[in-house]
Amino acid sequence: MKNTKIETGIFKNEKGRYDVRVATHINGKYIKYHKRNLPTVGEARRVKRLFDDRLAEQRNRIRNGVVTWELARIEYFEDAERRLAASTIYTQRHCLNAHTSVWNDVFIDEIPGIEIEGHVSTILVEHSADSKNNLIKYIRNVFRKQVHKGVIKSNPANGISFGNKKRRKRLEAMTHGEIKFLFFKAKEVGHKWFPIWFVTYMLGLRPMEGFVLLWTDIDFENRYVHITKTWCSKTKSVKEEPKDGDARIAPMSKKLPRQ
Repeated sequence: MKNTKIETGIFKNEKGRYDVRVATHINGKYIKYHKRNLPTVGEARRVKRLFDDRLAEQRNRIRNGVVTWELARIEYFEDAERRLAASTIYTQRHCLNAHTSVWNDVFIDEIPGIEIEGHVSTILVEHSADSKNNLIKYIRNVFRKQVHKGVIKSNPANGISFGNKKRRKRLEAMTHGEIKFLFFKAKEVGHKWFPIWFVTYMLGLRPMEGFVLLWTDIDFENRYVHITKTWCSKTKSVKEEPKDGDARIAPMSKKLPRQ
């Protein structure tokens, strides 16, 4: 016996009980609600009204610009790609995709701070406070974009913290005397890295800028080096601008060879 339609969205099934099915497309997304084996048509009508109210609520949210978490992430990265380094984007996208996809179909105004904190605590239970705080920071970034748009009034991830980050030992730069001693000893023993260390230091290059430096970047006649790119270790590719986003010209020291 096939299901018999009683009225819009309500069907009598082969067991003589009632199924409710409502569905629609909202902004190209197919949304449906379904409940089976209700005992009476009255109960089925009550459930149908509840489902209709839910669909209406979702339509209103979309009209007001409220998006799902998945779309909020997409919007954030579209904006972030114009401001942040590729390596930073890679890290944030990988982390958010791996740990927050459970919210993909949830509207952003339905994700409270207490759920965010509980979710991060659960999925990163074996991880350090640093790891948890980093994920919270990335989540906060996505919500901040929606706050700036005026879609939500406040950021539910604000104020969430998993303790202070570990105090890291402060790194101290080598003194000029120590650097001179390093170069002297490296040259004395014929260390294969001596030329790289020396040129990198004399030109003020970051390591990954030196990694992608080409002969065509060097103007031996005028004694200048054009620093226009760097290497992104995350994407394993050349990034067409240095880390700070500004290409620069470095004068060549007289101590550097002319060819």
